[in-house]
Amino acid sequence: MSYPVCDLHCDTILRLRDARREGSPRILAKNDFAIDLEKMEQGGMAIQTFALFTDRKNKTGYSPEHEALSLLNEYQKQISANPDAIIPIQTLADLDGVLEKGCLGSLLSLEEGDVMFQDLDLLEFWYNAGVRLITLTWNYPNVIASPNISFDDLEEVDYRVPSPLFRIETEKGLTDYGKAFVRKCEELGILIDVSHLGDKSFWDLMDIATKPVIASHSNCRALCPVSRNLDDDQIRAIARTGGIIGLNFCADFLKENTDNKSHISDMIAHLRHLKEVGGIDVCAIGTDFDGINSKVEIQDASEHQKLAQALSEDGFTSQEVAQIMGGNVINLLRKTLR
Repeated sequence: MSYPVCDLHCDTILRLRDARREGSPRILAKNDFAIDLEKMEQGGMAIQTFALFTDRKNKTGYSPEHEALSLLNEYQKQISANPDAIIPIQTLADLDGVLEKGCLGSLLSLEEGDVMFQDLDLLEFWYNAGVRLITLTWNYPNVIASPNISFDDLEEVDYRVPSPLFRIETEKGLTDYGKAFVRKCEELGILIDVSHLGDKSFWDLMDIATKPVIASHSNCRALCPVSRNLDDDQIRAIARTGGIIGLNFCADFLKENTDNKSHISDMIAHLRHLKEVGGIDVCAIGTDFDGINSKVEIQDASEHQKLAQALSEDGFTSQEVAQIMGGNVINLLRKTLR
């Protein structure tokens, strides 16, 4: 049995943009990355979220705002080049159309909220451009909040290699601007994404959140004790908002490992823990494809049904598998899109 798949996070647009900058362009239709249109069709994809990932301290010298706009330009070019194959989802009507036609839909997210020139009115620009999820921070503090792991504290870090450090940020939380940023996102209809967010900022957010909160690509700290993962209280808090948590395929966030390989058995262990702690409605997929360097048993988007089959064999019901693979994402979008 094949299940419709919704993935909450990938960095494919960054890879496509950087390949073009380096003089070796690729296209979304077919490439040698983990995600392209051909692989997504083979894997039974229904919705793919494309992150516009911005490294605030990128080596190009461009400002974060410039980088985010450059990635938006890449996304728009790639989507418009394939109008019959992938449809942007910005409204509830768009979602219904994608599901009725059985075609592939794309969602747009910002992975780094501080790309607004500190002007909250520019959130309206990004909303009108199609952004429906925003990850408040990446691995640097910004004007909104602080992460747990800050690459400012590490030397010569390759941003594609997740840090194994366990560091909890207990002092630096949401700034006043950050709180206003969250309120503006909720007003517009943009989901707040807490992946990469520090613990103090997380709980500051929960104090003011009135809409569902998501973690697009985070795992369980109880099973893999790195601070990029969520502890059980955080899982329960996200569930109480009606939000969802996308399983990250990165080996470093699945278990303490020496082979840098992401095993399906470890993915299932995290999904089972999410179910036990937050309930089945919180479980989703957020691969981080094209943003991780792990060797993954599910190598690319064409192999998503391997996870569905393994979940079934592990004792998850067909309804639960359907929810994990994509149903919970679709249900959340039905509640939050306008």
